[in-house]
Amino acid sequence: MLNRFTPLRFRILPILLCLFTVSLCTLSAQSQTAEPSKPEIQSTQDDPDSDAAFDQSMAHLDKRMAELNKKMAEMNVKIDKNVKEKMKNLDKKLPELRHALAALEHIDIPVPHIPAIPAIPPIPKAHKGINKDFDGPKVSEKIQKTFNVKEGTALSLDCNFSGIEIIPTTGGSTITVSLEKTAGAESVENASALLKIMKVSIEQTEKNISISSKIENQDGSGKKQNKQMFYMDIKISAPAGTPVTLKNSFGDVSLQGMGNVSGKNQFGSTALSELKGTLDIESKFGTLNITRQTGEGTVHSEFGALTIDGWTGKLSVDNKYGETKIQNVSDNAQIEGDFSFGKVHVTLPKNYSGRIEANTNMGNIEAPKELAVKKDFTNQSVKGTLGDGKGSLRLNAKFSPVIIGLE
Repeated sequence: MLNRFTPLRFRILPILLCLFTVSLCTLSAQSQTAEPSKPEIQSTQDDPDSDAAFDQSMAHLDKRMAELNKKMAEMNVKIDKNVKEKMKNLDKKLPELRHALAALEHIDIPVPHIPAIPAIPPIPKAHKGINKDFDGPKVSEKIQKTFNVKEGTALSLDCNFSGIEIIPTTGGSTITVSLEKTAGAESVENASALLKIMKVSIEQTEKNISISSKIENQDGSGKKQNKQMFYMDIKISAPAGTPVTLKNSFGDVSLQGMGNVSGKNQFGSTALSELKGTLDIESKFGTLNITRQTGEGTVHSEFGALTIDGWTGKLSVDNKYGETKIQNVSDNAQIEGDFSFGKVHVTLPKNYSGRIEANTNMGNIEAPKELAVKKDFTNQSVKGTLGDGKGSLRLNAKFSPVIIGLE
């Protein structure tokens, strides 16, 4: 029981609990008797005023769409009208333009001034030391070897500072190599020392005779001194038609009567005659002369004059910084060529039969009277056929005049 001595907080707590219980009972009773509230829904289905407003809005939208369609139609009409007017004006001007273009084709417009063809750079001499008229002590050494060979045995040469000559033998089965090396210096002792570093190798395998020559120091590097000279002369006789692979520099090369030939020579002249077989030759800084070639071939020349006198078979040729002369080809020769910075002169047989096409940039073209030369500013070209067209001649040149003639 509570008495006056009970603390105040314990006397108030029962009163609060009674009040809380009464409140819960009141809320529970209200929740059981009260109906739940429903949101108010407004319906326009049966509202005449609302239907009229909707119909009015739709009518206004239809009117705006009709106005927009009308404006689009008017715009399309204007566009079509403008396009037709422009096309009509263009149709009036096109004939005038066509007449002007047609007139230009009949006007002989002179080709603009062609810059002078740069002079061919001077061909470097084979080597300062290669001077057979050397005025001083000289020493020499000769080497000769003969090999019995089977038919088809090939020659392979890798040389420098060497003159090479290969001639054919008939009815033989041997290859003979004769080599002489010569050195000159201020004294015999120095010349003899120089002779020792002129290395030569001549070897035979089952299908090949290989020859190499080079100048080297004891450590294998190239030798070069003042007041000295050194060169090697290599002469070879081999059965006619022998295949030859050749690489040489600083020396002249001459081949006659061989078969398939593939070679490269630099800083020296190259002469090939009466070869029978395929030919692939490259010459730089030296003249290249080919005479009476029978078979297909590729000829490349730079910084030197090129002469082809007699060719039967297909020929692909290019020459840069050097004049080119081609003549005595077969009646149905097939020749393709690219040239730059050098005059090109091709003489065809009088009975030549084939297609002729030539073009030059910054140069003139002369051709047989049966073919018309077309001039187009800095370009000139010619196209046509002589005879029944079995042969072909196609030339492309830059900074090079082209002359095509008949014998």
